[in-house]
Amino acid sequence: MFFLKDPPNPEEFQALSQRYGTLDPLSMLTLVKFLRISSDMLAGIENLMAKYGLSQGRFLILVVLNRTPDRPATPSELAGKIGVTKATMTGLIRGLDRDGLISRKTDPADKRQFKIRLTPQGLTRLEEILPDYYQRAARAMSGLDQADKRAFIELLEKVHPGIPLLNTPAWDISRFSPDHQVSILELILSIQQKEFGMSITAQDQPDLLDIPGFYLTGKGQFWVAQVGGRVVGTIALKDIGDNQVALRKMFVAPEFRGQGVAEALLSRALAWCGEKGVDRIFLGTTDQFVAAHGFYEKQGFTRLEKSELPAAFPVMAVDTIFYTRGVAAE
Repeated sequence: MFFLKDPPNPEEFQALSQRYGTLDPLSMLTLVKFLRISSDMLAGIENLMAKYGLSQGRFLILVVLNRTPDRPATPSELAGKIGVTKATMTGLIRGLDRDGLISRKTDPADKRQFKIRLTPQGLTRLEEILPDYYQRAARAMSGLDQADKRAFIELLEKVHPGIPLLNTPAWDISRFSPDHQVSILELILSIQQKEFGMSITAQDQPDLLDIPGFYLTGKGQFWVAQVGGRVVGTIALKDIGDNQVALRKMFVAPEFRGQGVAEALLSRALAWCGEKGVDRIFLGTTDQFVAAHGFYEKQGFTRLEKSELPAAFPVMAVDTIFYTRGVAAE
């Protein structure tokens, strides 16, 4: 349940962002509106279930059992499908059993386990509830047409991977400073040499030994992501002229992958490109970085042949696969 009934408006979030540098006004506005509407929807469902003498948890047990009415389920299976603890499931099952909506029978193959089924009374109760429930759900979504609903589902699927990030260590993204130099080398060389077995040294990458001279010119820049002062990610842009940049040195420590660090680094680089009037980004990578290929493609990059690269693009010896995208994803 989300309790805030009077969330900040866009102007207030914008003002707050001046005080708190990590606050992205549009992200917060999106999150708060999503939580407010989701909470109100959930309260509406709870009120509807209460009219039928059920809680959401008890209703969902009946719904799950109704999917396969001829096959009983164990309490553990139900707990996993509904997303509650086994202790909570025990209480829900007792209430439904007491009301005659389910039956509990000992599993002949394992006397310690119960099998749960819908009773005829439970099925009758569902047949009473579901038509009303489905009709109300359609009415609640009546402000969206079919295309809106499909787009909404796609957006929710994009949001879902970010949920665990609410409980992961917060990272900070900042521009390169000389204090980062040693940590950057340690991170990148560890990934290249230890994780992927590449025979490459710092001397083979002179750009890493002179980051200011190589990257911090024109429309170029170099960023690091830090957690607790530790560098856990990097990304760089090299100005190659004609309002184009080369994206290089994108690395994230293994234990921080899948937590949004890579997305945050790329988002910062794209925002910079927008501010600086960059039209197109190019990058080169190796065939060993398979996960990176998927990441780039998901972020709107498309492959191109080496022969299609701008003449000024700095190709590394290990580069075998190349990508490009406009600053606004294509």
